[in-house]
Amino acid sequence: MLWKPQPHQLTFKVSVNNKDSLTKREVSSQIARLYDPLGIIAPVIAKAKIFMQSLWLQELDWNDNLPTKVLQVWNDFLVKLPAVNEINIPRYILSDDVTKIELHGFSDISERAYGAVLYTRCVTHSGLIQTKLVCSKSRVAPLKRITVPRLELSTALLLVRLMHKIVPVLHLPLDEICL
Repeated sequence: MLWKPQPHQLTFKVSVNNKDSLTKREVSSQIARLYDPLGIIAPVIAKAKIFMQSLWLQELDWNDNLPTKVLQVWNDFLVKLPAVNEINIPRYILSDDVTKIELHGFSDISERAYGAVLYTRCVTHSGLIQTKLVCSKSRVAPLKRITVPRLELSTALLLVRLMHKIVPVLHLPLDEICL
C-alpha cells in the first residue's frame, strides 16, 4: 500500500514473479507480501488465502513443488493481480461542508470466506450524499465445515469487532451508526 501525497490517495504497488515451479512456502510468502492494513483489497487476499487453504487440503509439504495444474491456477491469479495497482482510494473520508455523518457497516458470507466492511455516508449542506470506504476485514472459512448460520454469526461478530475498533479512532461526530 502506498500513499500518493499530492492527490491524497491510497494506492497499491504489486509486482508479480511467475515461476515454473513453486512450493507452498513460496506461495505463503507471496501472499504475505500483499500489505493491506485497511482491507481495501481484502477480497483479493481472501482469494489467495482460499488457494493456500486448498494446498493444505492436498497435504503438500512446505518444500514440495506444486503440481502443474495447481501451479497454473496460482499463475492465473498472479497474472490478474497487478490490476490492484489501478485502485486509488481517497485518503480523506469526509466531504466539505458536511451536515450529517453516518457510519454504515455491512457483512456477508460465502461457503469459503466471510467479510465485513465500513463506509462513511456524508450529507452536505446542498443535500449531496457521498459514501467513502473506511476499511474492511475478511476471513477464510475454516477447513472444518460449519453451518451457514454459524458463518453468519461469525461475520456479524467480525463486523461488530471491526466497528468497535474503528469508531474510537475516527474521532468523528457520528450522527448515526448502522449495521
